[in-house]
Amino acid sequence: MRRRGRAIAGGEEKDMQHNVRSAPMASAAARRQMSGNEIAAGIALIVFGALLWLAGARYTLTGWVYGLNWFAAWLGLPAQIPPPVGMAVLFAVPIGLVYSLVELYRPWKARGDWTAAALIWVIWVIIVFTDGGSTFLGVKQVAPDAWLITRQVAASDYLAGGWSLVLTFIPEWLMIGGIKLLRR
Repeated sequence: MRRRGRAIAGGEEKDMQHNVRSAPMASAAARRQMSGNEIAAGIALIVFGALLWLAGARYTLTGWVYGLNWFAAWLGLPAQIPPPVGMAVLFAVPIGLVYSLVELYRPWKARGDWTAAALIWVIWVIIVFTDGGSTFLGVKQVAPDAWLITRQVAASDYLAGGWSLVLTFIPEWLMIGGIKLLRR
């Protein structure tokens, strides 16, 4: 018997038989075809997740500006950062991406010594709290001419906190769910 151009002795042939898969490998043609509803649901999850993600990133940026202005005033500094408008809102995208990448990391799956795992947990908790906190501060900062529902949510700490949690975690889950649904 020959394998890749070299002769195989009788003992090697027996070992090769144990490495053979018992089930046939699924080919692309053998996979189940996705229905139109599954494709539409996957795309909808990604689109709605992305829109919520952008809203959350915008609130996070607004919250950071408010928080930094509060801190500067607390220090007695006269400088104030203006609220982001127009193209300055695009700064929300890289900030949101960094937050999302850290939040998607699961520290409970961290391996290594306990000091490294503890450091990973501390960093993860700080990032999650600053994201949720800055989103909360951003949700609370509304213009007087904002939509009625936006002003009502901002007026209630409970509603603002709930909306902040939704904007902090749900968009990533929706987009990941949509991607997984489309990859099936």
